[in-house]
Amino acid sequence: MWASDRPLLFLRDTPGKYISSAIKWIISTGGHLRGGHLLHSNPHRDVPSRLEDCGCGARHYRVCGHVSRAWLLVSPSPVVNTLSTLEVVQVRYGGCFSRAMRMPADAVVDLVDVLRPCLPRRGLSHVRRTALALRYLGGGSYVEICAVLGVHPATLYRSLWEVIDAINATPSLDLDFQLSCHQRRLDYARGFQRRRGSPFGNVIGALDGMAVRQEQPLAADVQCVADYYSRKGFYAFNTQAVCDADYKSRWMSCMSPGACHDSTALASTLSGKFY
Repeated sequence: MWASDRPLLFLRDTPGKYISSAIKWIISTGGHLRGGHLLHSNPHRDVPSRLEDCGCGARHYRVCGHVSRAWLLVSPSPVVNTLSTLEVVQVRYGGCFSRAMRMPADAVVDLVDVLRPCLPRRGLSHVRRTALALRYLGGGSYVEICAVLGVHPATLYRSLWEVIDAINATPSLDLDFQLSCHQRRLDYARGFQRRRGSPFGNVIGALDGMAVRQEQPLAADVQCVADYYSRKGFYAFNTQAVCDADYKSRWMSCMSPGACHDSTALASTLSGKFY
């Protein structure tokens, strides 16, 4: 039996005639399942009023003298269902929230507001969906993410691609360094001088490189598999990125394999040649 606010009961290893009699009895008495109990208004000896817990979610009960097995699938706990606000997600990660998401809470709120028009309306909340993607992109294991945020692995990966598609579909998140524009370069320099009090008036960006982990590439897909093995002990892309004084990413390149030095990776890009 299924209702939107009730669990679902599956009967296994039970002769068809006994399943039929049990279902007919439940329907005729208006009984329903609630919290592991079989509630009914008319006492009946063939079906007990309580399902005995046998461990691992399996429950046995006696129908017409035969022992049958039932699997009771209950909805997730109320705590998991209420992971719709940032505060609840923060509680799950505690003091490690900023490190887990790779950004502070106020930045996560701003990102959710920007992505909201492009995210699906049904399913998980926008905050929870974005948190799943940020934690995965930040290097989290799918096992840890599913355990902490209470989702199935399939839901995690679906949410990941939904957030990535939303990012790609949001014009305000486009990388627009525009080094060819003289006025834009002056604006970048003024921003750094204003925020940092730097004596240099020609700083236009903060550049850094990082190794983004990947699976071992196939020999058929790359010229040399060893080129992608970084000095950090895993296969990766050498990613170069630039941000402005407001910590907004303005430029990024991931065209070099993980074994490349940062200076080599930068020099191989169009922006590196421009510098």
